Amino acid sequence: MTALMRFAPGAVLPDHEHVNIEQSYVLEGSLVDKEGPAKGMECKAGEYIWREAGSRHVAWCPNGALVLAIFQVPNKFFEADGRVVDAAGQDWEQSWGHTQKA
Repeated sequence: MTALMRFAPGAVLPDHEHVNIEQSYVLEGSLVDKEGPAKGMECKAGEYIWREAGSRHVAWCPNGALVLAIFQVPNKFFEADGRVVDAAGQDWEQSWGHTQKA
């Protein structure tokens, strides 16, 4: 999946896991790790970042951002009630679990 995503200033990308490799190129603004192993790391306009499979974090865009992201498999988002969903709010296992079968 390839997505062009625009984030408003202050937008937060909640707790999520990169199931497989994700690659992102920041076209405008910046993307900052708010929580997770790379807390405080900032990827600015013109910079590229990739996330390894299984990495989990919370990100935010203090001044907004325009990001081109390439996912091998959609992220898992962890809801406060314990559900694991995709970006559309659908049950991740039901929608995408088949992608992880050997």
